[in-house]
Amino acid sequence: MSDVQADPSEVRLLAQERLLDAVLRVLAVRDPKFTEAVRGVLVDTVQTIEAPPTGSVTLHVSQRLRAAEQFAQTYRGETV
Repeated sequence: MSDVQADPSEVRLLAQERLLDAVLRVLAVRDPKFTEAVRGVLVDTVQTIEAPPTGSVTLHVSQRLRAAEQFAQTYRGETV
């Protein structure tokens, strides 16, 4: 075991991100159009809120959705 103490809020955030990634992957496997639908909602949301997220936040979300798509394609035996 390591003696390094992790900040509890950082640990929770990492756990939440991993859980979210797992949920995105399961839903992408079940419905190949899921990530496309999520992107559509996010675009609509960004266009209608007063303080849209920064480019880095949008890129981070895009990368996670892309990872979920790739996982789903691999799981279904499709070429990535």
